[in-house]
Amino acid sequence: VNYQNTLYNVAVEADADARKVLIAKLEGEEKVLLGSIEKYKQADLAQSERAAIDEFEATWFAYKATVKEVIDATATGERDAAIDVMTLVAKPTYDSAAENLTRIVGINREVAKESFLSSVDLAATIKMMQIAAAILIAVIGLLLGRRMAADLKAINDGLEDMVAMRTAALAEKTQDINAMMQNLPQGVMTIIGSGAIHPEYSRYLETIFDTREIAGRPALDFLFKGSDLGADALSSVEAGIFACLGED
Repeated sequence: VNYQNTLYNVAVEADADARKVLIAKLEGEEKVLLGSIEKYKQADLAQSERAAIDEFEATWFAYKATVKEVIDATATGERDAAIDVMTLVAKPTYDSAAENLTRIVGINREVAKESFLSSVDLAATIKMMQIAAAILIAVIGLLLGRRMAADLKAINDGLEDMVAMRTAALAEKTQDINAMMQNLPQGVMTIIGSGAIHPEYSRYLETIFDTREIAGRPALDFLFKGSDLGADALSSVEAGIFACLGED
């Protein structure tokens, strides 16, 4: 949305120097966004994540082609044509790219959740192995001497390093997705089982709703407070939300 607003200002701006400033702003916003994507791509991603990134990059490439058309039209004074291209071609393409980016965020949260559960199971298994190894070390230390006990202790230490490496990789991946959420020019949030808004949401959501009091608020009240929707419509929306929350 923010990127599209800047592009609209380029289309309607008559002053060439002012347009240059706006175009530089577009390039800066794109650099931040694509930089986050490139860093995120270096992580150990699931196949579904890579597929979503490929779709985003394809739609973003198509969107950038329309952006160039808008900029070229404004440079020759064809502002009406530039606005037509922006509204009829650029906006739908941008919306598609933003939707793909939102999918990446959603997929990552599911993958991160599964990775966390797997790491918990792995940690529990390794802990049991460590206990067994400690007992074995004591027994073998008595029977076979200190050398073999030292070897088994090294194995035990290696298991601890494995847990530490798995935890660090998960933390780095979480940091990357948080960076994307902070630079995503789209309002994205997660609704938890109680119907409240999860504390992790895109920073741009605060701009859209002009408030920082978002986390923990009932999603239905936050989204539709002050709207002219009737009680029946609100009830249908609420039922739809909780039906989605109940799905696996």
